[in-house]
Amino acid sequence: MINILNQRALLATAVFSMATITLAAAKPAQAISFSVGGGPVDDSSLVDFEGLTPDILGAGEELIDFGDGNASVESGTAIIASLAGTLFPTAGFPVLSPGTIRFDFDRSQRFIGFNWFSPNALNRVEFLDDGGNVFDSFTATDIGLPLVSLFDPSSIVGDYVSFTADNSSDVWSSVRFVDPNAGFATFSFDNVSYANVPTPALLPGLIGMGVAAMRKRRSEKDSLA
Repeated sequence: MINILNQRALLATAVFSMATITLAAAKPAQAISFSVGGGPVDDSSLVDFEGLTPDILGAGEELIDFGDGNASVESGTAIIASLAGTLFPTAGFPVLSPGTIRFDFDRSQRFIGFNWFSPNALNRVEFLDDGGNVFDSFTATDIGLPLVSLFDPSSIVGDYVSFTADNSSDVWSSVRFVDPNAGFATFSFDNVSYANVPTPALLPGLIGMGVAAMRKRRSEKDSLA
């Protein structure tokens, strides 16, 4: 009797393990990679909010029109702050309290980076495909940013955060900055850098640059040998 129970227990364990492995294999890999610190890629464009008139914007209002698209308040409230010379390096930047700002691009994007101020656990960045569907998202906790603390003024400054598509199928058309919290915590950001997916006409040049760099490194290695 004991042997039969043991066999059944072993069988149940095996089935559970197989199911766990199947679920793990079925879960899609992370579509976008992130890094903290550093700066934008060389060919990126910059959306700088410095110089914007302090204002309070509601849902449906356009925040800024930039070269390859626009940023608008999708929901809630955005406050354009002016704190130059105090804790922040720029004069104007959006603060969501609460709300959603959406960046819509004219072309698919492979990179976005920005200064993330006063990160809190509810701040969220969402990446949307051409159909407007969210296919990846990150909170400040997900990427390991130290959360803002009233007892640590340095935590308000935050850090520069960048996101890069892992491959050509992981590019995005829109990015949303979301803060659902109606309390003290807000989502503040500035200096948004973005980079388009290279057009087919640019690809041969990029490939040529890569080959030239490889040849240079190989030549340097041979000269040291």
